[in-house]
Amino acid sequence: MKKFYLTLVLILAICTTFGLDLSAMLGLELGGKNRPFLGARVGTLEGGLSVALEAYYAMSSFSELGNINPSEVKFLELTPYLYMALPLSTMLLYAGAGPIIFLDLVNFGFAPYSFELLHAKLGLKFGKEVFFFAETMTTFTLSFQTFGIFALTAGAGLSF
Repeated sequence: MKKFYLTLVLILAICTTFGLDLSAMLGLELGGKNRPFLGARVGTLEGGLSVALEAYYAMSSFSELGNINPSEVKFLELTPYLYMALPLSTMLLYAGAGPIIFLDLVNFGFAPYSFELLHAKLGLKFGKEVFFFAETMTTFTLSFQTFGIFALTAGAGLSF
């Protein structure tokens, strides 16, 4: 538990040093289980190197979206991303990767999904203080092999 709080404080300290983005997203897997998912991100998504922590909750269908009971959520998928971002006029093009970690909310424990798998993202961010973004995500191995399962994500957020 102490490690979790220390990690959270460290991430927040890094984020506040470089600026802070808070955003929410909705996505859909294309291939695999074809599940929709809901997500949130806190990070420093700016030009150059950035970090972000993203949390995902997989749903069985989009109709479940209005009926989510937070007390019934037992697992979240976390990905701490390292991003490289390139400002382009009024947009930000970014790409990043990070390990996949499961968070057990019932027993409050962390477990890596695999020591060999990573999430990778490519996205566009539009706007400054209030922003919108669109992304594509895949899972790949350390030898850069993908499983052919992709996800499309769209969202909005606030920059501080």
